[in-house]
Amino acid sequence: MFSTNQIKEHLDDRGVNYSLWPDYYEEHIETDFKGPVKTVVLKIDDQYAFMVTSSYEHIDIARMKSILHARSIEFASEEECKDLFPDCDATALPALGSLAHMPVYCSQKVLEDEQVCFNPGTHDKVVKVPVEEFISLENPKAGNFTK
Repeated sequence: MFSTNQIKEHLDDRGVNYSLWPDYYEEHIETDFKGPVKTVVLKIDDQYAFMVTSSYEHIDIARMKSILHARSIEFASEEECKDLFPDCDATALPALGSLAHMPVYCSQKVLEDEQVCFNPGTHDKVVKVPVEEFISLENPKAGNFTK
């Protein structure tokens, strides 16, 4: 799941305005491009969910648990991620819960930028989506979940 073609088809089918860069690291190394968001799989009360943060933020599990009134929140193991998304690098998951039928939680910082940039399952590409379209597509539950 989550091949670049599946992601492109998913976005195209929903009329999302996006761009796909083949290799942003070299092309944008001297710009103020912040890089892709970080997408992490969490288990919230035994249900999988995506948590999307900027690359420099750390998820505050205790704060998130309190805000969501969750009984438990834990990081999915690398093995679980491999089982759920066998075609993806576990550290390059796209921020598309809609494609995985999973809810998306998001830090406020991510939604403050003009666009959301994420890896499409591999580190050699990045997908760029205007933040308004990301919100419309994913309906993320945003909050102060990070430190």
